[in-house]
Amino acid sequence: MSVSLDAFFANMLPFLEGRVGVAETVQAIGPSPSGNARLALYPKFIRRQKRSVLDGFFASARAACDAHAPMLWNRLTDEFINSVAPQHWEPNHYAGQLLTFLTAKQAQTAAIPPAVLELVDFAWIRFSTMNAAPPQGTDLAIGRALFVRYYANEVAKFALAVEDGSALRGAVPEAFACTLLVCRSRHSMRLEVVRPSLGALVALRRREAPHAPVQLPRGLCEADIDREEAALVTLGVLAPHSAARGEGHPP
Repeated sequence: MSVSLDAFFANMLPFLEGRVGVAETVQAIGPSPSGNARLALYPKFIRRQKRSVLDGFFASARAACDAHAPMLWNRLTDEFINSVAPQHWEPNHYAGQLLTFLTAKQAQTAAIPPAVLELVDFAWIRFSTMNAAPPQGTDLAIGRALFVRYYANEVAKFALAVEDGSALRGAVPEAFACTLLVCRSRHSMRLEVVRPSLGALVALRRREAPHAPVQLPRGLCEADIDREEAALVTLGVLAPHSAARGEGHPP
């Protein structure tokens, strides 16, 4: 029995995703030289890989989820695996689709703690930051290699505790609002998770829109903003002024 490549791939995809059984696949494309029993292992291997990616990538979200309700994480990710197919050749990118899925699910049922969604987002932006092209010159790379997030929960400390093994079983993130700046340092190329001051956020906005008027918050002066901007340059969040003068901000 011979089939075209188009027919082969059209039938193998639903089989590998677990939507079609071995018998139906073999009937469509012909028998496997390895036999049906071995052929049947491939969907199991692929599902196992998807599970491994999600469990490893979102370790902190999984811990918080199961602290809320035992096996909740497995139920949610099983549903995700069953309904969402990878859209990228690199396995870790499959994780990037989970936040959209869980957000929609949470809107329907309200069964997912908001902290879990924040932990999923925090894990994804850290990965995105470290895999984005390094920003060049005055490019801030906001949304690519630099993210600013306001979270209602202390996700950074909790994620670190889970990842280094120091989190207590059944622990959840502290309900403490925080603003985080996540980026890759232009100097060290390492991940930086910064808790920016109000002055630092103003400095970042000034770099983002140098010609837009910025009303300083009460209690801050230009010297405060300049000092915070210099600290961001030292950390590698922003380019030095030698690269930024073309943006209209005075040296």
